[in-house]
Amino acid sequence: MSRKTHFDIGGMTCISCQNKIHKALRKTKGVVSVSVSYSEGTADIEYDEYVTDTGKLTKGSLYFL
Repeated sequence: MSRKTHFDIGGMTCISCQNKIHKALRKTKGVVSVSVSYSEGTADIEYDEYVTDTGKLTKGSLYFL
């Protein structure tokens, strides 16, 4: 079953950071979709709760979720 979560992100200082976070989250097994906003400092993630959890998502992001 798919779940959605929202994270406030600290440490993003540029569009490159946004792209790195997006790429890292998309590589996380079980992630269905990702939207990362540098200007808002947020990430919205849809993931399969049977494959991953929010703990794995925050580890995979490389930033401060």
